[in-house]
Amino acid sequence: MWKRILVPHDFSELGVRAVGLASRLAKHCGAEVVLFHATDMSGELPPEAKITPAGKTEPVRVDEYVGRGALERLGAVAKTIDPSIQVKCAVGFGPVAEQILLAVAEHDADVIVMATHGRGGLAHALLGSVAEEIVRKSLVPVISCRGTGGAPHLTQEELDAQDELYG
Repeated sequence: MWKRILVPHDFSELGVRAVGLASRLAKHCGAEVVLFHATDMSGELPPEAKITPAGKTEPVRVDEYVGRGALERLGAVAKTIDPSIQVKCAVGFGPVAEQILLAVAEHDADVIVMATHGRGGLAHALLGSVAEEIVRKSLVPVISCRGTGGAPHLTQEELDAQDELYG
């Protein structure tokens, strides 16, 4: 049986559904859940770049600022999971699919449970599909929750970093 379930979370409604499914599987298997958020600013800001968020006087590294915000949001998601299930939270920086696959190895995950937004046509051609790439490249099973739960939601810190970049 599975011992560790990786749940990539983009803070969308579908991500919430994936957490629910992963929680039920974890309860059934006695597995741990690893909530994971990847943020890709590689083409915009390098992780070591510094920004000065609104209300702050000292610049902070983008990866520290964005990572802290993502961990806070993942922590809130973790509180919705049955307290009998062990939960870890982690954040990665870089191309999302690549970071998810690295997280599988880093956390020794046995399975991935993730949302897929089910885009087709032009949207799929322009945006690609993280879920599709994960299914093609993963060395562990992938369970996908498909639906129309809206677009991924950026954390406030990701939005702040983008604001800083675009002025």
